[in-house]
Amino acid sequence: KKKKKKNSHQKKKKEVFGCSYLVQVATILWLFWPYKYQNPHNFTMNLERVPNEEKLGLCRKYYLAGFALLPFLWLVNVVWFFKDAFLKPVYTEQLQIQTYVKRSGLGLLFWVTVLTTWITIFQHYRAEWGEVNCDNSGFRVQVDVKLFNPEDLLVKVTGDFVEVQGKHEEKKDGAGVSTRQFNRRYRIPKGVDTMALESAVSPEGILIISAPMLQTEDSGIPT
Repeated sequence: KKKKKKNSHQKKKKEVFGCSYLVQVATILWLFWPYKYQNPHNFTMNLERVPNEEKLGLCRKYYLAGFALLPFLWLVNVVWFFKDAFLKPVYTEQLQIQTYVKRSGLGLLFWVTVLTTWITIFQHYRAEWGEVNCDNSGFRVQVDVKLFNPEDLLVKVTGDFVEVQGKHEEKKDGAGVSTRQFNRRYRIPKGVDTMALESAVSPEGILIISAPMLQTEDSGIPT
């Protein structure tokens, strides 16, 4: 039950964070949305009816708002004002609008690049870094150790952490020695029975560390 409460609390925190982010987005859109130029039959806006000075003001606002961890506003800026910035005849505010549209595009490109790079790296290395799972059935860590032999590995519990160490030495031609090693720590959640922690290497070269949850009085088994 304690574990369920913890999972429920974590889920609630994520939901609150997600809701607060959506509220932030909705607030910014509400503050900046030019209602007087909105199509009365739907929620779209006709930029053709917006004076150039107000277009510049809107473009600037959406560009600056993008720095509030809302990069999709840069996408809105590019989509809305690209035509006015580059395809229409020259007018006084056009050069400034072009600047904000270009900067919005660069900011959006930066965010997409960073996000894509992180997702790619995480997907590629998550097994090597260690994939941690903890639910009602217990605690489980998987680490990619294909480059190590079982005797090269050391798993130990230190305080609230489980440490995984690996060191492999390989003699090269002559007197040289090649050494490969790593050291990782994973926090053990509360409620895990560390005395029953086990580790084994699968045929695929994945080190699996597992431990059950402590039995409580609620489960009918005394601790």
